[in-house]
Amino acid sequence: MIIDLHHHFLPREAFDKLGGQQMMNSRYNDGKTMEFVFYHKLYEIGTQLRDMDEAGIDMAVFGMAQWNLKGLEICRAINDGMARVVREHPDRVMACVQVPVVDGPEAAIAEIERGIGDLGLHAVALLSSNLDITLSDERMFPIYETVQGLQVPIVIHPSLLPLGAESEYTIGRTLARAYDISKAGLRIMYEVHRRYPDLSFILPHFGGVLPFMKGRINGFFEPPAELGISFPQEIAVLHKTPREREQFGIVEPFERMFGKLYMDLAGHGGYLPPLHCALETVRHDRLVFGTDYPMEIHDGLDMKIYIDNIRKLDLPGEEIDAILGGTAAELLGLKARA
Repeated sequence: MIIDLHHHFLPREAFDKLGGQQMMNSRYNDGKTMEFVFYHKLYEIGTQLRDMDEAGIDMAVFGMAQWNLKGLEICRAINDGMARVVREHPDRVMACVQVPVVDGPEAAIAEIERGIGDLGLHAVALLSSNLDITLSDERMFPIYETVQGLQVPIVIHPSLLPLGAESEYTIGRTLARAYDISKAGLRIMYEVHRRYPDLSFILPHFGGVLPFMKGRINGFFEPPAELGISFPQEIAVLHKTPREREQFGIVEPFERMFGKLYMDLAGHGGYLPPLHCALETVRHDRLVFGTDYPMEIHDGLDMKIYIDNIRKLDLPGEEIDAILGGTAAELLGLKARA
């Protein structure tokens, strides 16, 4: 079974409500929260299903957390439209609940409970940051408490214009988003998982730069106090070499914390070098297939090429199957299908 865990769908009614028809195929930038392209394939479910068929994708998981910053009314419209499509195509489509974090915990929790309990959606979609609200902000804790109780995964999407990001030279769409994702990952590792250990977070775009930066992050690892690990005063605040990490016993606890994070394979349009890097530093059972369709891969052919290239990797077949769908099926509570 192949599951696309990073797949976008914007219901036509929400697309029109946001003014998409007037801004078709042009960049929308409100100067504060996002840069976004209104693309007609976002609401064309028939086209999406045909592209999935061409690629050999069995199930798509819809998310549109990009618009969470616009508040409850927009989130409800998107969630209602996604739920309708899920009911129409239950064997092909699952969907996340878009969460109006900026409206406060009570509104966010109410929409999560409505989305999961009443609409029958399957996961929660959050941004890597919500303006000044980071993922380790205490305002997020009641939301995590609710999600942990519901036992559904949290699918993270990059904030489209992180606080302080520049739009020039594509910086906002490339480097700023990767940085925001990476910061979110460390906040989850150090704080969120300490408080809510049973939450499953799927970071987008290979976790930003986390796979590439893993060695440096490990070298500056700050062990939680309860581990009782200390360093010689002379090098306590310095970077630790691989030998020193082994000597002082920080490799195993770091790997345990880092290894709780899941990362999707989207964000690079099927470009393989990031995947090779991730396979060097991230456990295969923490990598899940994603395309960022239709925004960064636009059709079935390129999705198929990406899948075919993954199939050609020098990995055991069961590991490839886990990456393409098995791990996502477990996260979503599905039984893996042949």
